[in-house]
Amino acid sequence: MSPVPGVVFLGTAEFALPALRALRASERFCLLAVVSRPPRPAGRGRRMRQPPVAREAMEANIPLMQPEKAGDEGFLHRLAGLSPQVMVCAAYGLYMPRKLLEAAPHGVVNVHPSMLPRHRGAAPIQRAIMEGDRETALCFMLTDSRGWDTGPVLRCYSRSIGPRETAGSLHDALALMAGERVEEVLESYLAGRIVPEPQRGEPTYADKVSREETVLQWSKPASEVDRTVRALSPWPGARTGFRDKGLKILECLPEDGEGEPGTILGIRDGFPLVACGRGSVRLLRVQPASRGRMSGDDFARGYSPRPGERLEHDG
Repeated sequence: MSPVPGVVFLGTAEFALPALRALRASERFCLLAVVSRPPRPAGRGRRMRQPPVAREAMEANIPLMQPEKAGDEGFLHRLAGLSPQVMVCAAYGLYMPRKLLEAAPHGVVNVHPSMLPRHRGAAPIQRAIMEGDRETALCFMLTDSRGWDTGPVLRCYSRSIGPRETAGSLHDALALMAGERVEEVLESYLAGRIVPEPQRGEPTYADKVSREETVLQWSKPASEVDRTVRALSPWPGARTGFRDKGLKILECLPEDGEGEPGTILGIRDGFPLVACGRGSVRLLRVQPASRGRMSGDDFARGYSPRPGERLEHDG
């Protein structure tokens, strides 16, 4: 009986957790160690906080390595001592140098949430929704040293994007898909049943969403405003301003109705209606500055927005 292949898992963010849990529970693979980014200060108190993957590894007593740089010589020496057959990467977030990619004979299998080569880069889920894509995918690919997400593809699993899909719901669905598929992809790849194929088509790049892009542009059509809100929900939230204070729009719905963009047209079925460059949106869920999240009708009752008032970015 052949030995169970050893796997090292590289991941940081919550997206990686289902795949990590699948490998931890696997009888077909031996999870040797987890590599994650170091803790970072977070929250108002700026206390050091471990990333989700590191917390999971610590709670499960899985050996954990957290190098500041993936090319650190001490880290690479320790990694080589584990003699992994293959490594799996999901939402790790650090550039991986050639020495790391060569630390396992079968390389690094990366889990990427887009239909490659479309939306290579840091924010494929948000960009797919922002740009109105109707379909995306979960792709398993081999990481190479040429650039971000440029390596050959092992397997892709398509997933439609619903008309009311948010970044949060799509993130969770693709993460669960990764957990469901990672074992079969690795097993087929190591057995030679999957032959890596170069990416085909014109690549596009999904850059990280900038703070400036989170500010709603009310001059755009209602459909585009809605896509921006869904792409930024639940985090970081699309931003605007109301009565000289910040206001996040967490959920809205395109409607008919015309007026000066950014102007409150009135209250429809209890919810504020805001004019866009074409059409309008009904505010279903919002978060005023220094307040918790609330429904649009609670906002309407508590703040009494008046027709003609403007929602403008507070700077």
